[in-house]
Amino acid sequence: MSTYYGEVEYVPGTNMEVAIFKIASSKKGYWYVRVIRNSSVQGYYRKSLRTLSRDMAMRKALECWMDLRRAEQAGVNKKVRSKFGAASKEWLEARVTNGYSVAATRTIEYQFKNHFIPYFGSIQLDAIDERLYVDYLNTYRLDPKKYKGMRKKPTIRSLDTEQSNLKSFLKWCVVRGYRTKPVSIRSVMKSQLEFIYDHRKVNGDSHQRRDVVSTEVYNTYRRYLRSNRVREDEREETINAFFARRRMHFYFVTMYNFVSRAGAEVLNLRFKDLEVVQSSIQERSMYIRMTTKHGKKVRRPGYGKNDSLIYHSDYNYPGHLSKWIALLKNGDEKWLNHDKWKGFGTGPEDYIFPSWSKAQPMNAQATTRYMKMLRPKVCAWSRERNKNHSDRLEDEIDAFTPYSVRHIAIRNLIGESNQTFSTVAERANTSVSMIEDFYYKYGLKPEGRLVSKHPSPAPANTRYYEDDVINILKETLQK
Repeated sequence: MSTYYGEVEYVPGTNMEVAIFKIASSKKGYWYVRVIRNSSVQGYYRKSLRTLSRDMAMRKALECWMDLRRAEQAGVNKKVRSKFGAASKEWLEARVTNGYSVAATRTIEYQFKNHFIPYFGSIQLDAIDERLYVDYLNTYRLDPKKYKGMRKKPTIRSLDTEQSNLKSFLKWCVVRGYRTKPVSIRSVMKSQLEFIYDHRKVNGDSHQRRDVVSTEVYNTYRRYLRSNRVREDEREETINAFFARRRMHFYFVTMYNFVSRAGAEVLNLRFKDLEVVQSSIQERSMYIRMTTKHGKKVRRPGYGKNDSLIYHSDYNYPGHLSKWIALLKNGDEKWLNHDKWKGFGTGPEDYIFPSWSKAQPMNAQATTRYMKMLRPKVCAWSRERNKNHSDRLEDEIDAFTPYSVRHIAIRNLIGESNQTFSTVAERANTSVSMIEDFYYKYGLKPEGRLVSKHPSPAPANTRYYEDDVINILKETLQK
């Protein structure tokens, strides 16, 4: 007998296909199992049974044998290396390779590094089930003594998002052969009373997004961004960039009219993604159809989800867009000395919101930083000009982010346009559970109930455009 094996016993009833053994040099003295493979992968399947009991080892060896044979019948070659830590690193790398964004993967990587790997890292993937997940929640994730990185109590929504990523990983493990059984773990959000032993460890307060602000704040930012006030001691070059940034962000926040998400959905748009649509019910009116292939709600083809989202503007937006196109083409005719935009492309492949290099779109992080930098300036500007300026308004100005524009648009559709929750959900490309209860996709005829701010569009409440505006839009968007 080889000096590698301390003891070897064949498991009865397996036709000598399964054996349990001990490793001579092992200090722990655990039993291991060795199973002859029947699939195209030759050799043995081996794993530690993590028990000192011979009888327990025999029972576990039979379970491993049956799991392996089921996997082989399903065409899955179960890998020897099937521990959580090593497989999770491979999964994160595979996400990026298969087209998921690096930024989103970085967030999930943080969850695995700080939440899951410290607890599950050395555990066999087949051992992870609902019972172990509940134990993870109560003995690690929600215990500040064990989880040293906890800054505040997590919300149920945070735990639900983390659980969703864990389930996605475990499903991937089944396909790759690292796990033989599909995952079966109930939703922590729906089963929180059973899953969480001490609910004082969870932030149960109703969560109010801080960036939900009023229409008054949105209008205050728009008026500020359109103003031409600068400091007298500013250099001409600095003023040039100052006005360019302000003009860009003014047109960026006019994307309010689409009710779309700020960030990737908008910033990665090219002119080919916009289409001008002539109204069929309002003479000389038009709206814009946007097709976005970016953002967290857009999955890459092959994952069973939409590979694009479609938004429709209201009747007001074409006017804003035509002015933005004219500024990109010809520069700023209003402030001739403060021009940095002249000469930007407006072809099908050009970005609607370009960076200074013109080769890349405007950066989402830089946009958020700019809005944050504006807050004290907007507050000071509002104090001077707005007789209704209040502490509440100042707090909301400080909370304003690019994503606030979407919140305001959704709320105004419900409050001012009197549209139903389901109609608003269609227009905003979201589930009504974010607004109320359920979700419908876009209908075939969006005009009238989705394009106009008014639920019953008529000449008295519809914007019309002259030929010069129509020509600018059609020359750019219908190439």
